[in-house]
Amino acid sequence: MVADTVTVMPSGQDMIVAAVTLKGRQDKRREIMQTISGIADQVRRCEGCFGVNCYQDINDRNVFYYVQQWRSREDLDGHLNSKLFAALLGIKSILAEPPRIEHMNRNGEWTFG
Repeated sequence: MVADTVTVMPSGQDMIVAAVTLKGRQDKRREIMQTISGIADQVRRCEGCFGVNCYQDINDRNVFYYVQQWRSREDLDGHLNSKLFAALLGIKSILAEPPRIEHMNRNGEWTFG
């Protein structure tokens, strides 16, 4: 596991969840973990961010899950257009396949894009 943080939501608040799945090249696993951890620490301090969690798949150690909880879709969209998110996507060259980005809407349905 890269990092693990428990997030407690303020009572009565909705949130938007975004998840990025990254499959790295085996020889770049440490570099990917360091990049994700560094970015996550900065994102946690962003306005509207309720929390960021990073996980490593137990069945495939080259797969990482980067999960964020946001106050609103507007906050998430702001982050998706930020330099921090661009830095995360900047590790594409050391990934084995393109990142998969998913969002959970207020109805609990996952969308891709």
